Amino acid sequence: MKKFRSFFLICFTLSLIFSCGPSQEPPLNLNEIDWKIYRNRVIGFEFKFPATFTYEVKDMGHNVFLKHNETNTLLVRYCTEVEGREKGLWFGTDEEEKIIINDHEWTKYVYAHGDGPLVSITTSYVTPQNDRYLGIEFRTNVANADFQEFVMNSFKFLEPEEPRRVNY
Repeated sequence: MKKFRSFFLICFTLSLIFSCGPSQEPPLNLNEIDWKIYRNRVIGFEFKFPATFTYEVKDMGHNVFLKHNETNTLLVRYCTEVEGREKGLWFGTDEEEKIIINDHEWTKYVYAHGDGPLVSITTSYVTPQNDRYLGIEFRTNVANADFQEFVMNSFKFLEPEEPRRVNY
């Protein structure tokens, strides 16, 4: 009876540990994705993203959160170094490598991004843009390397436009 109780407690404890941890989404299959284009005319860029993703734009387009099954998967950050450090972004992280994508140099970072009690391994591609930094962040539990490469290769810089005023 004592062995059974010990076995039960071990199984129960392990089930709690594994059920409370971050969920692992299956990787996205590029061949099964319909793509849309996200365009930010104020900052001046566009890229492709899966049509099944939802997105939320904050801070006049300086922060864009693209979600897959309610999980932040792809984030766009347009910030100063001070703003980035306050949000726990890539600043202060060792760079992985410098890469050229569509004739533009990006710095790749891989780091653990903490959001409260949860930590996500994040791959960010960062480039200076005007007086700020433009960062494309991928949460790697969903956005595998092939997905990252496809999105980054679709990235294009555009001529920025002035924000329009709307009179009510």
